[in-house]
Amino acid sequence: ELQQFHRHEYFYFNYVFSGWQNMQSLKYDRSLTLLQGDIYAGQPFAGHAAVPSGGNVLMLSVLIKPEVLFQFFLPSLSRSVDMVNFLLNPVTDSFSQEVIHFNAIEDIHIRKLMELMVMEYAQDKPDVQVMLKPLVLAFLLQISRYYKPAKKMKKHNNIAVEITHYIGGHLADASLQGIADEFGY
Repeated sequence: ELQQFHRHEYFYFNYVFSGWQNMQSLKYDRSLTLLQGDIYAGQPFAGHAAVPSGGNVLMLSVLIKPEVLFQFFLPSLSRSVDMVNFLLNPVTDSFSQEVIHFNAIEDIHIRKLMELMVMEYAQDKPDVQVMLKPLVLAFLLQISRYYKPAKKMKKHNNIAVEITHYIGGHLADASLQGIADEFGY
């Protein structure tokens, strides 16, 4: 039986630590099976539901409020234009891709980062959020390495994509005026 479709107010990054899980996407009415090592990431308000798998599954989730992602993590991810587009597109395009899915079973770093985040969170110490931020950033950087090869490549003819490329190449000196001058706005 299908779990009720639900939505979150944050970005979510689900990692299948062990077992397998079927997921259903509301927007595209798409069903997929998540296997051990798979990552299923979604944008805020992306409707989804889990379909009982009949087995034991351990799925770990990293949940990030949009304002925290944009303030603390987005600048470090700017070299991965595809990841930046995935994170920013919901702001400008209501038909943007809501979820990404790929297998990272061979990346031991993602698994170890998930283990470290779980152990840190479980300790419930006063500085847990301070400790989690660099672990989450490392996790997101690892994911961004896989995202480009895992998604279908397409030619971008979008000014937002061009501006994102420009910013990624001019991190030290990018300014609003400089971007406006470069693109004639």
